[in-house]
Amino acid sequence: MPRVRKTRSEQGRSTWLLRDATASDAAALATLLAELGYRRPQGDVAKALSDLQGVQDRVIVAEQQGEIIGLVTIHRTSFLHRVADGRVTSVVVAGSARGLGVGRELVEAAEAVVREWGCARIEVTCGAHRSKAHEFYEHLGYTNNAKRFIKNIVQISS
Repeated sequence: MPRVRKTRSEQGRSTWLLRDATASDAAALATLLAELGYRRPQGDVAKALSDLQGVQDRVIVAEQQGEIIGLVTIHRTSFLHRVADGRVTSVVVAGSARGLGVGRELVEAAEAVVREWGCARIEVTCGAHRSKAHEFYEHLGYTNNAKRFIKNIVQISS
């Protein structure tokens, strides 16, 4: 499976590289996740990244001048009753890089990965309180059409 490795420019304003995350990105990933309120130690993020990559899920980062300015996590879920789905569980763009098109590029990269995997559709999970993110996804052609039921089965201290 080809890895994402391309330089993109949005209307000539900025240039960044999209690439697969590596273990050395763990601190930057933890910092970005904290911008969404997900505070995890760097070591936990590094372990999670390794686990995700171990099952062929993907974490793609946007890098600008050596700094990680965005990330997207992409998962494949197989089903007995239909073709697999792709799922995006996080898209984060650093506050300093928002509005440049980085988020759009990350979502487009996720869509390309999901197509390569042969999935029939892609879904995005997004917290109910993130109204600006909802507008962003709707602008990209996504529709809000699901309801999930969740039950915590283990208490995890943060």
